[in-house]
Amino acid sequence: MWYPLRPGGDGGDLVLAVDFGGAREEAGFEDLAAWLPSDCAVWVTQPPDHVVDGPAEAARHIDTWRDLALSAGARISAVIGYCSGAATAAHLAREFAAHRQPVGLVLVDPAWATRELLVDVYRSSVEALGRACDLPPERDGRGDGPAPDGAGLVHLARQLADRYAGVAGDVGRELDIEDDLVEDLVVRMRRYLSYLVVTGLARPPAQLPVPALTVMSAAHPEESFPQVGDRRVRFDVARADLLADPRVGQLLTEFVAGRATSSR
Repeated sequence: MWYPLRPGGDGGDLVLAVDFGGAREEAGFEDLAAWLPSDCAVWVTQPPDHVVDGPAEAARHIDTWRDLALSAGARISAVIGYCSGAATAAHLAREFAAHRQPVGLVLVDPAWATRELLVDVYRSSVEALGRACDLPPERDGRGDGPAPDGAGLVHLARQLADRYAGVAGDVGRELDIEDDLVEDLVVRMRRYLSYLVVTGLARPPAQLPVPALTVMSAAHPEESFPQVGDRRVRFDVARADLLADPRVGQLLTEFVAGRATSSR
């Protein structure tokens, strides 16, 4: 599924963002959307409510994102992948090109969805509930590259989701929080972990027949993700403020507007 962040205007192009919105205390695509052409619709990926069961289901979900975007009937001018969404965005860009949609690809602080990232998400979410973080034994095997074992990533995500549900339930009972509110927290956590599994199992294509732009914040390490395309631009701005920076907005506006013009 896609979440329509902005509807756009009649005859406007479609810009797709591969990200899990609202999960971080930093600038997001709602900030970036303000800089894009006013007639462009902006959609953001929406993961399933459950942790996917492996590479096959993850691939089917990416195919659903592809098919729904193609069925919208609008020109797709760009796909933007944020952080762990980079590989999935590159995969979708190639798929759209194969369907004669001349998209552009933008990667923003691209990185892999690793076991370490899943653990960090769990830790910060549990600590936000006011609890000490009890990590599972599968915390071993951390690294900066893609997860080599899809089953291991799925197993860790399920374990973390179950642990979080237990912690959230305990906090809810102690503080007399309504069950519906606790369930909302649990479902959101499952969605976030599912998103990370889907993006973590994706791989960027070896060859990409579309123009690509990589945008990096000041401290983002270049070696965190394979180079895609030949244009990289680094901004002297913190990651938390990157998508709200006017210079980034102007650069992406020019890139998206150029793709929209060339697609006509």
